[in-house]
Amino acid sequence: MVAAVGCEKFRDYLTGMHFKIETDHKPLIPIFFKKNLDDLSPRLQRIKLRMMKFSYRIVHIPGKKLFATDALSRNPQKVPYKREELEAEIDAFIQMVTSSLPASSRRLDELRVAQLKDETCQKLTDYVLKGWPPKKEVDTLCAPYWQSRYEISVQDGLLMRGCRIIIPKSHQAEVLNQIHEGHLGIIKCRARARCSVYWPGISKVIEEKIKSCTACIQESSNRHQPLIPTSFPERPWEVLGLDLFKYKNSWHLLISDYYSRYPEIARLDRLTSAEIINHCKSIFSCHGIPDVVRSDNGSQFDPVKTVEFKDFAKSYGFTHISSSPKFSQSNGLIEAAVKTVKARIKKSRDPYLVLMAYRATPLENGFSPLELLMDPGQNVWITDRRVTGKVLQKTPYPRSYLVQSGRRVYRRNRKHRIPSPDFHPEPEPEDDSDVTGYQHSPADTDPGCPPLMSSPQSPKTYPGKASSSTEASPDLYVTRSGRTVRPPEGLDL
Repeated sequence: MVAAVGCEKFRDYLTGMHFKIETDHKPLIPIFFKKNLDDLSPRLQRIKLRMMKFSYRIVHIPGKKLFATDALSRNPQKVPYKREELEAEIDAFIQMVTSSLPASSRRLDELRVAQLKDETCQKLTDYVLKGWPPKKEVDTLCAPYWQSRYEISVQDGLLMRGCRIIIPKSHQAEVLNQIHEGHLGIIKCRARARCSVYWPGISKVIEEKIKSCTACIQESSNRHQPLIPTSFPERPWEVLGLDLFKYKNSWHLLISDYYSRYPEIARLDRLTSAEIINHCKSIFSCHGIPDVVRSDNGSQFDPVKTVEFKDFAKSYGFTHISSSPKFSQSNGLIEAAVKTVKARIKKSRDPYLVLMAYRATPLENGFSPLELLMDPGQNVWITDRRVTGKVLQKTPYPRSYLVQSGRRVYRRNRKHRIPSPDFHPEPEPEDDSDVTGYQHSPADTDPGCPPLMSSPQSPKTYPGKASSSTEASPDLYVTRSGRTVRPPEGLDL
């Protein structure tokens, strides 16, 4: 609007010539040169139409460089200040600043004397009273004050930066101790210093002072960091947690499965690594050897203090992971299991009944620890086939599983299977086009899982009976690879 009014005001001089408009309003440039007329509001459209009769270009200039325009746009004071009144107001302001400093008169006198003896303060005083030279001619001692040279002044004999006293080097250590006298934090000490004192680099000096303070270090503590979640195992008895707990003056070993939460407890006659290893061997002989065993950093598991458990892990082929000392949160599952088991045992006279009840009680997923451990195949609903099935195992491919429904085995993505705790067999469809013939090598098969497709046994022949035909009958199922799956024949007497 101002540009349009100004151009129309001097249209007699601007019509027919190309001129330049300088403005400190940067958004004005895209309005006149980049946006189409129909993209503007009606008011801006009218202004742009008024300017179309002129030949011009708009240049952005920061406001601090538009000296003439900035000076002429100010509202002049009708009654100028008298010099005496101005000096009186300045003196009153200086007295107010000096009196509001958090220091006694004796302390201020000490700082005045110290500034007179300090070489840097004396040169700063000369620069303030006589004027600052060019940057290249400034003394090396005063170079750190160059950026704040316009804030430095001499008030009542004190060299100050704004409302803060410039502390000479001889008194900086003493002032720093007073700032940190209450052992406050870095932010609070900096805020306290900003109220009254200044020297170059004071913020960094305060930070170094607090970080090196012995009392602050001894009483400080790190912030709590979020725990790193443990990845959920893919099969039962793959990852185990070990811990020791004391009950009725006896130590016990608790082993819990990360997949099924199935607990095993053994009483220890001696609190040694050999005793723990013997019980682990006994439990592993029943359920198998896990892939990973997690424990705390107790003396029985610490590889620095003893190598027995390390050798045991190496000989049995599992990985032992121990948590940091005094940080049991990293093995939270076994700690929670110890808490649960101890609470249940204290309420019962027979601990074996407690274990039996806990193992048979369904978890939040609808399955008990015993079912998850002994029956790894999960009952699922196959969405596209509209039948129920049981998960056999995970394939080497991402999110791909083998699901058995009746005599058929399907390969499905996790998207096509829904957990179904109540397993009710459904009639199988006749279409066999998507039945997989995927075969696993022994190395790909997960331990504890049944083989995917066992080769069918040849039918038995009995005297007096003809052997069955090798041709596939209509009732037999043929896989995509051409193999005929024959149902087992019962004993015909």
